[in-house]
Amino acid sequence: MNMRNENLVYSASMLQDFVDCQRRFELKYVLKQSWPSIPVEPVLEIEALMARGRQFHFLAHQFFARVPISTINAAIDDDVLAHWFDHFFDFTQHQDWVRTLSEIQFGTLINQHQVIAVYDLVASAGNGQVFIFDWKTSILPPKKKYLVEKMQTLIYPFILFENLPRLFPGFLQEEQRSLSMVYWFPEFPDSSIIFEYDQDQHQKNSQILVNILNQINIKLASQQFSCTSDKRKCRFCQYRSLCDRGIIAGRVDESDTEESSELIEIDFDALPEMNADI
Repeated sequence: MNMRNENLVYSASMLQDFVDCQRRFELKYVLKQSWPSIPVEPVLEIEALMARGRQFHFLAHQFFARVPISTINAAIDDDVLAHWFDHFFDFTQHQDWVRTLSEIQFGTLINQHQVIAVYDLVASAGNGQVFIFDWKTSILPPKKKYLVEKMQTLIYPFILFENLPRLFPGFLQEEQRSLSMVYWFPEFPDSSIIFEYDQDQHQKNSQILVNILNQINIKLASQQFSCTSDKRKCRFCQYRSLCDRGIIAGRVDESDTEESSELIEIDFDALPEMNADI
């Protein structure tokens, strides 16, 4: 199969797959291979965690859509979810946001290739700051050293920065203004992880993205996608059996598996927008 790069619309999760394992990228997005193996055990527990994550994101969106809190609380029938939403509501009461955009999609072109992101929340504060909030319903404590290497940390502020002149006219001309990427964890509400973003970082990220997209072009032309050399990543890959990397799934409760926690996060880039009205 010969697929041209411009036929693909890229998200952070797609580029993360390519960075983690070129072969996984090929199987998932080029060959569109069905998933032959479960990515992680135990299956029922993971399905429950994913469902709870979806529900939390939906409740957060309802909150920003001004659905009454009593109505939201009445729909919660899960103790953990109720605990998460209590943390979330308390968190929002200590913010000075003047404008919020919930579950909103933005995109940009990088060397004629479309790259998109769906944001849990974009918020501007009274002091001129703009924040990207990403709700992480992880069951493991957050680790900045892990998130700093994720494509989401690179792509989300990059795309929003490209769209700032339209969203917030004059933003880039005001020195006191800033853009921050914030990962917020309902299970660990006092452990937010924040990445500051500026013009210098934007230029660096632009070059990184151009390089990755160029690599994808080369691989698509040659149709030679290599498997990762880090076989630890294969424990949580649904394609491991196709690459002779084992048939037994990794477990979410393994002690050193940030990858397993990430697998229960939802790829909202791949979902339709809940609300695109800005």
